[in-house]
Amino acid sequence: GGTSALIFAARWPGLLKGVIALCPVTDMAVLYRVWENGSGIQPDLARGIKSAYGGDPEDMPEKYRALSSINSVEKLARVPLYLIHGDADALISVEHSRNLIGKLVLHNADFQFEIIPGGDHDSPVAPEHLKKALAWIETRIEPEVK
Repeated sequence: GGTSALIFAARWPGLLKGVIALCPVTDMAVLYRVWENGSGIQPDLARGIKSAYGGDPEDMPEKYRALSSINSVEKLARVPLYLIHGDADALISVEHSRNLIGKLVLHNADFQFEIIPGGDHDSPVAPEHLKKALAWIETRIEPEVK
């Protein structure tokens, strides 16, 4: 979900008032390599990416680059962003979000980044974190004029 939200925002930044991204992948080639050499379900997920993309990052570098929001920071910097990631996420490393934030800072982007200490991949959907995300949304929505 967070990955798709960032890809959409990078492609059509003018359509959005803001984006919330939960535990996003920001570099598909990096994720592919981690999962390819990972454990449990990760190698199966890597094979799924390879099948969907038509090859691995060496075979299809443009495809992986196009679907990695880390390569679209200039466009993402035009959209207010709220990123939330658990620092113990074993599925998608928090480094994906940290690397994106590092680049967004260089572009003076409007963002909020919440790291959940000890949080895993599902932690951002806990009520206390969703409340913060909803409060952030409310700051981005203009009241309806009647």
